[in-house]
Amino acid sequence: MADAVVADPVMADAGPVTVRARCRWNDTGIRLEAGRLYDLAAEGEWIDWVIRSGPEGNTAPGWTQRLAARWLRLPGAPYFCLVGALDCNPDTAFAIGRGMRLGPPRSGQLWCFANDVPGMYWNNRGAVRLSLRRID
Repeated sequence: MADAVVADPVMADAGPVTVRARCRWNDTGIRLEAGRLYDLAAEGEWIDWVIRSGPEGNTAPGWTQRLAARWLRLPGAPYFCLVGALDCNPDTAFAIGRGMRLGPPRSGQLWCFANDVPGMYWNNRGAVRLSLRRID
């Protein structure tokens, strides 16, 4: 798969795994199971051109980012917010940010990305680290 970093499969309790800002899809190597609950936590810093942010994303975008916000891969979530999806399916995308509790609607491999406009990943740098703990 082009523009993807593929990881080796790991157990459901994992971390930290690296999510690179420049990759459109980062394979965490984590398989999530429907019917289970997970706590996800992220930390670190990544950079969109010259704008630094943590996994929560850029909560004060400039005017050019506000104009292009409708083209974000996960509209409604901040620029550079850490986003997860099951099996590289954009229809399953959800904002993780600094952390969340997740009960996935179906089983699948967890993939992550920085929420950005498609085609603009070339100017991204850095990475955040994601940890996951199954709680049930």
